[in-house]
Amino acid sequence: MAEQYPGHGEGIHIRELRPEEVESAAKFWFEDLGFDVGVRLFQRWYDQDPEAFRCIVDENGTIVATASAVRQTEGLYYIGTVGVDEAHRGRGLAKRLIRSLRRRDPNANYGLSAVPSYLSLYEGLGFQVVEQPFAHIYKGALREPLKKTQRPEGTELLEIFNGHPRFQEIEDYDARIHGYRRELGKTLIDDEDGVVYAMVRRERIIGFGKVQSNQRDQGAWFGPVYADDDESAQYIFSQLLERFQRQAQTSIYVIVSYLARHWAEELNLQLIEKSPRCYVNVDQVPAMLYQHLYAFDSLDFSLM
Repeated sequence: MAEQYPGHGEGIHIRELRPEEVESAAKFWFEDLGFDVGVRLFQRWYDQDPEAFRCIVDENGTIVATASAVRQTEGLYYIGTVGVDEAHRGRGLAKRLIRSLRRRDPNANYGLSAVPSYLSLYEGLGFQVVEQPFAHIYKGALREPLKKTQRPEGTELLEIFNGHPRFQEIEDYDARIHGYRRELGKTLIDDEDGVVYAMVRRERIIGFGKVQSNQRDQGAWFGPVYADDDESAQYIFSQLLERFQRQAQTSIYVIVSYLARHWAEELNLQLIEKSPRCYVNVDQVPAMLYQHLYAFDSLDFSLM
């Protein structure tokens, strides 16, 4: 059911995003707002949880704002980027969107990665900052020839695709890190554009990562990268970078934890933002293994 806000212009209202509007909503992000978003990333997460997505439309049915709160696990949702058209900013629409998202499950816990300049807005809506993790958002492009990276001794790198015999092990590894199980087939693996690599040592998965095209400019959009140790994580990232070297010369977009800031610095990428994590209920957060988090999945749809 649509929520009417006549005080913000005749006919403007909030409602669920419709299936036929997903492509338009993605274009709104990367064309109108200039956001970085992986190719079909919006569609894959919509397929995972269509009820998560809200939009604000004007009297002509044109999308002027979007947001989502994707269900991560029972009782926990993640609110991603809230995008509002420039002409409609300063009218409280972002706040209304967040309140609308939380009405889906009022008693649940909600997390988000705050834009620092809007921290007071989130706090006014009941969110509290937790110290870790901080997400470091970097942008830039590949300007120097890639240096050869030595593969860690005793390891093997596998390219993972839909139906791969070790896919279940990847999901198990991901679940151990997050503290809950995710449907990686839908959100990560089932993607003709992107590439997923996993690292194996002694027949055991010790990390995996992904790169895909950036829908904004066809550059390289990295994440996630999870691994048991620094050496494995950096090697996975280096091989993803080598695979998407041509796209990386156009642009690189990556969100890293403190463990991987040196990757971005070695590539001379620009730090755009440090984003603190906030929750409504800070005592009801899964026991996530942040020591394995090097590059985030998507801060628009996923906690880590």
